[in-house]
Amino acid sequence: MGYKRNFQASPLFSFSNSSTLTAGSTWTVDCESDEPTSQKYLPFNYTVITNLSSAPLIFYPNQSSRGKFIPPNSFITFDKKTIPAISSFKIKNNSATTDAEASKIEVTLSKEQYDSQDLLTNVHKALFNFFGGLQ
Repeated sequence: MGYKRNFQASPLFSFSNSSTLTAGSTWTVDCESDEPTSQKYLPFNYTVITNLSSAPLIFYPNQSSRGKFIPPNSFITFDKKTIPAISSFKIKNNSATTDAEASKIEVTLSKEQYDSQDLLTNVHKALFNFFGGLQ
């Protein structure tokens, strides 16, 4: 099945923990498999994490080994400058004793519209690579 990748702003795609995230455990989401309609907008470049639980969390964009700390009862936003491309994530309950109750963690992802600055940046990189970079 073919599709055309979309460079316009995307709708919001929200993912919430459907069950309790016990102390020390992880929750993993692959956007394409968990929400197939997101496929044409991947990768996303705008992320909002809402942690309404009493547990501290570590957010791993693209399931990488470098995480970002999310304090209890907080929300944090990442834009395309801090996380330029995300198509999956892992969240770890970083507490040794406190569980994060079901539906207390929400990750909302979207794609900001591709703008002229993005175009100039990509053209500049392509020309730089085409001409062999710095010699």
